[in-house]
Amino acid sequence: MHPEGQFPAWEYRFMLDHLSTQQSFVLADTGVTYEGVTLRYASPGCCELFELDFSDITVTRCQKLVGYQCVSRHVGALAAQLGMDLQQVKERVQLVHDLVLQQVKLAIGSWDKPSSHLGFALVLAYKAKAGTFFVAEFEIMSRTEPHTGWPYFASFHRDITDEVPVKTLLQAAGSESGLEELVQEQKSRKLPCFEIFGVHSNSKCRALQYLDEKIFDVWMDTVKDALWTPGSDSHPTQSRSRSPDQDRLPDWAYTLVQGGLSDRQSFTICDSDMTYEGLTVLYASSGFCDLFECDSSEILGTRCCYQCDAEQAVIAADALGMGIQELKERIQFTQKYFVKQSAEQAGFALLLACTGSGALFVCAVTLLNRTEDITGWHYTTLLQMDATNIVGIRQLIEAACPGGGFDQLVQESRSEMLQYLASSGIPSSNASPPFQQQALERWTGQLIDVVQRDQIPAAAKALRAPPPSFASDGSQQLRTIDESETACTTSSSASSNKRVRAYHPVKAAGMQSCLGSKYCQ
Repeated sequence: MHPEGQFPAWEYRFMLDHLSTQQSFVLADTGVTYEGVTLRYASPGCCELFELDFSDITVTRCQKLVGYQCVSRHVGALAAQLGMDLQQVKERVQLVHDLVLQQVKLAIGSWDKPSSHLGFALVLAYKAKAGTFFVAEFEIMSRTEPHTGWPYFASFHRDITDEVPVKTLLQAAGSESGLEELVQEQKSRKLPCFEIFGVHSNSKCRALQYLDEKIFDVWMDTVKDALWTPGSDSHPTQSRSRSPDQDRLPDWAYTLVQGGLSDRQSFTICDSDMTYEGLTVLYASSGFCDLFECDSSEILGTRCCYQCDAEQAVIAADALGMGIQELKERIQFTQKYFVKQSAEQAGFALLLACTGSGALFVCAVTLLNRTEDITGWHYTTLLQMDATNIVGIRQLIEAACPGGGFDQLVQESRSEMLQYLASSGIPSSNASPPFQQQALERWTGQLIDVVQRDQIPAAAKALRAPPPSFASDGSQQLRTIDESETACTTSSSASSNKRVRAYHPVKAAGMQSCLGSKYCQ
């Protein structure tokens, strides 16, 4: 992965040496919290600037080491050193931190749509060994590593205390406008580091290629450290505790995680960035394929959303005796609830879904946002179940409106679903949740594919499955099936809650209409 061929060898080596030894920069995951981002790599220049050992930095939130959380531990000494009121210093340090986080979030973007914003911030930092405070200039950006599609965060920094003393920074932080004015003034003083390296104008510049190469190496090393071969029966680190923190997860979610999931259950593993089109599917269990009557190859790499298409909506509206527009609005109401739940550590939703053959049913979806233990990759696991015998289609649709009691229906259904899982014989055990191993296998497999493809330059295919193909004339191939039972009632009995079957494309096209990002209407 050395792109010397695009530049003179001496020029590339000079850039590599300059960045790696003289520049202070870090590479990190893009998941940002109040404590900052999780660091994956720090240059020797960064370790020197902040007086830290490399071993102290990796897989640690940045603000704990050098920023707000670190400074807050010594805020009393800072106030005394500057001759300022302690409470005043606390408030101003807080404002500086808030504006830094604002710039970080603007620069992060999302998995499939990385931000083009180049952030700039002034940070109050702390040197641990010398016990001194200083002002650092941060230039911030996010990137997507081109081989793996992994989004990462990069920031460059330098000590500017000679230009902006600590007291000057805190005095300006008396108001948000004053601090922003100081930041803009400092930004205009000299050419930013990113512009020097041509980041603004050239997406193929040497600096960016070096960062991509470095983050790929870091990620590969992380996977190699796992000492695990995808597809093997055992995992050498299986003795490591992988149980979810019961203090962080609700009891019902913990029950599901410890439920001894097997591939026979319906679940998917997805990227964690939700859009209106849903979540990108990276793995689908055989149970999912059975439930939705599809092949996993049809949906891998597509965004999963459970909305019905226009044809299905017409059939459902007729069966329910409801206007098509009203039904669409109520389906949209359930989708918005689903999107909202996806932001939770553990969420639960009810949706009107359909199978590949066109049968409509109520799908109970449990969403678990997880971090893979070994690699630190953030992903979302969705567990799906046909809940039509618990919540009728009519019952779901009638509740799906403001004031319709939808939230109460979801809460009641959640309890019933747990009872159903228990009665189905899903054991409660301390076994490692299989979907975590599937997630790691999926991700590791992608990286192995990258290494193999790099050995054959001509093979430059995308990692993720391409969108399903169309017919030669650009249309999808359709066939119709006999219409079956469409009656829906408010009764909770099994006979009155049967799936509604609509005229629908064949399995492949049917799943595209229901789950593929290009076919959601």
